[in-house]
Amino acid sequence: MNEITKKPNRPIIKFVRLFLPRFIDTKNEFITNAEIIHDLEPPYLILANHVNNWDPIYISRFVKHPIQFVTSDNFFRARWLRYILTDWVGAIPKTKSMSDSQAVKNILRVKKWDGVIGIFPEGARSWDGDSLPSIYSTAKLVKLLKIPVVFVNFKGCHLAGPRWAVKQRKGKIYMDFNIILSAEQIKGMDADQIHRVIEESLQYSEYAWQRENMFEYNGKNLAERIELMLFLCPHCNKIETLVSKGNDFYCTECGYKTIYTKTGFFETDFKNLYFDNPLDWNKWQIKRLHEDLDKIDQPDSVIFDDDDVILFKGKRTGMPKKIALGRMVLKQDKMIFTNERRQVTEFSLKLMHGVNIQSNRIFEFYMDDDLYRFRFKDNQFSVYKWSLAVEYLKEKEEVVKNVEKNDR
Repeated sequence: MNEITKKPNRPIIKFVRLFLPRFIDTKNEFITNAEIIHDLEPPYLILANHVNNWDPIYISRFVKHPIQFVTSDNFFRARWLRYILTDWVGAIPKTKSMSDSQAVKNILRVKKWDGVIGIFPEGARSWDGDSLPSIYSTAKLVKLLKIPVVFVNFKGCHLAGPRWAVKQRKGKIYMDFNIILSAEQIKGMDADQIHRVIEESLQYSEYAWQRENMFEYNGKNLAERIELMLFLCPHCNKIETLVSKGNDFYCTECGYKTIYTKTGFFETDFKNLYFDNPLDWNKWQIKRLHEDLDKIDQPDSVIFDDDDVILFKGKRTGMPKKIALGRMVLKQDKMIFTNERRQVTEFSLKLMHGVNIQSNRIFEFYMDDDLYRFRFKDNQFSVYKWSLAVEYLKEKEEVVKNVEKNDR
């Protein structure tokens, strides 16, 4: 995306900061040590684990300097939001899950005018509260910038707003600020060493932390839309039979039922509680999914098959255009979309890049310079399962390709 990043509009930022504490502090109780960076002067880089939609706002609440966050280019597609992000906030657009040289140029621009840069090195929000691996290019960028690096570790923020949830919950959010690298330290390190420091700072499990604290996060309909993440029933092993209602999460096929509590853990009146938390459930279903994908020996076998999917097509900028409503099928080496006129379009997995999920119900990827989006009309369909399967199949194909290359 060729958007040129601008400086934040300081009068507007100053005005917003007058009301930001009043708005944010009524939602949650924040416990933070942000005072340790009070004397740190720009330019510097802020990294953080990404667990909640409000992460950038929460960090900005406790940092005195305006922060220019690297932001998914998806948010720049609507003109009104693009104006706010560009002319007011000075956000730095980046294409998700892909290298973006223009984003690097914009980051260097911010450094040049002594700004503060904000990056979430995982590149995506966690679904289950466990940290994701850091994208290696972040370490290269740190080496290039040679400015102090601050890390903010959120605790309780996932439970206050799980990625799959419709609404935020009220509770304690801890924000642990640390200066993990100085400019002098960076000069004497290579990218591998920097990457290890970032990875060590990222290591965190919300549910391991919560087991020791058991704080309550209050709200209504706490289980609503958890089926966006959890798609496999542990009792009958059926896919897409799980439904949420209120605080209940149950299987329409076998009747297995759990209750999502204020602490984020499950309870049940059923004879077995297979998992007492969403994290362990998710780890189990990912393992099962990978095992099932490994068993497929016929390229034409159908892995997933969902109806009422809307296909959009676009470029890196602008709003994608609606193409058709239809049915989407996943096979071992391709995705097949059949529209209402029974016209078929095939998408080879090996040609896909930038595979990601937007807004929890949009599966998207690029092929060459074209963006393809698949939006699920039913909010209960798990786009997450599609992303897991496609990424794993692409990884398997890459492994086979490398083995064949080494055997030559």
